[in-house]
Amino acid sequence: MACLAGIGGGVAGMILSARAAGAVLAIDGCAVGCASKCLEKAGITGFHQLRLDALGFEKGSSPVTPENIEKVCAEARPLLRGFRERCNVLEKETDHAARES
Repeated sequence: MACLAGIGGGVAGMILSARAAGAVLAIDGCAVGCASKCLEKAGITGFHQLRLDALGFEKGSSPVTPENIEKVCAEARPLLRGFRERCNVLEKETDHAARES
C-alpha cells in the first residue's frame, strides 16, 4: 500500500513502492479522477480504476455502511484477483532461488 498524498506530493519512496507493486487500484469518487491523475502524473501506469460514482455513490450523501463497503469491495475484488496468484508464484520462485543459492 502506498499513500496517495505522498505519491501526489512527489515523495520518491512512495512512488517507487507504487511502481513496484504487483497491482495498483485507484479509487476515484467521481469522473474528475483525482486518484488516477495523481498516479499518472507520477508515471505509474497499468493501474486499475474504480469510480464510486459509477456504482451510484454521490459525494457527501453516500453513507459509510457495511452494505456500501461490500458493494465497493465486490467491484474491487475482480480487479485485484490476479494479484494474489502473481504474489504466490513470485514467492515460490523466490523460495526456490534461495534454496538453490
